[in-house]
Amino acid sequence: MNEFEYCLKHIKIFEAARDVLLKQWMASEDVQKILNSHTITTSFFGKYFGSKVIDYAFGVIQGSDKLGNCPVIGAMLVFFEKKNIPLKDVFMICVNLKNAMIAYALKKGILDDRLLHEICMLVDHNFCGVIEEYLDLHYALTVTHDSCTLDTKQVIHTETVCIVSPTASSTSALQYIQDAYIDYEILEELSEIEKETVASFNFSKTISEEIISDVIELFTKYAKMIDRLVEFRELSYALWILTDLLKNVNMEAIQEELLYMRIYIKAIISDLSTWRVSVFIDQNAEDIHYLDKTLLSSIAQLQIMLSPQEDNNIEDVEFF
Repeated sequence: MNEFEYCLKHIKIFEAARDVLLKQWMASEDVQKILNSHTITTSFFGKYFGSKVIDYAFGVIQGSDKLGNCPVIGAMLVFFEKKNIPLKDVFMICVNLKNAMIAYALKKGILDDRLLHEICMLVDHNFCGVIEEYLDLHYALTVTHDSCTLDTKQVIHTETVCIVSPTASSTSALQYIQDAYIDYEILEELSEIEKETVASFNFSKTISEEIISDVIELFTKYAKMIDRLVEFRELSYALWILTDLLKNVNMEAIQEELLYMRIYIKAIISDLSTWRVSVFIDQNAEDIHYLDKTLLSSIAQLQIMLSPQEDNNIEDVEFF
């Protein structure tokens, strides 16, 4: 029996109102105030996170997604953590999705005590997972590998990879490769594109549109490969956001940040290369996820740099 049977009964109504729910969520005074205070536009959040969270909620209702296991939320929380957004603000953003769903159900005349209970259970139980993961991002000490920081005085990327002791639940590369389907032709292609992209970086002291094009190709190839690997969905989604931002970057508008952008991109390429070799080629990683947090952190920092700073009127925002 589906634990969200009353939500499922009205799923077509909710799906038809997807864009309405998103705009109502983003139009919340609390959400706008919080996002604006952290220089996050509602259009950016709605497009890359909000719309996907709603899709995930619908997937949970229909049984295609598991409650509390959303890769989009994982990528979103890393972005929030790098923005130093307090947990109370994360709570207010999440709770306003519930408010939007309840208000819409009430408007459509379908809200009763059973549907209200399921909507609350859907968002609240998922938020329990959000709290746990967000606290882990702040306080977990298992991963100590340094990533780039947005320090405008000094930016240092260390090439040293921290060796993380495996936990009881970790999966080694050897174990993982036995059960996963790996396309080694794609791995070889990634290696070649990596070499060409790094060579372009080393040849030039700045970032040209040609180099950005090479980076987009490389990150897109990685994202497509990782899409096939269920265990790395957060990393895949973070890369898709980054490639989309790179495609639309205004180079003239970020001239002062090009040096840092260059450093972040090289750091991400270096970590992706290390991850690819240690997990899929040498297969000597004791935990296939040992670089996840470092990669997500560096990607999130570059996303922050490339994200828009000014918002449109919420009624004019195109999320899809």
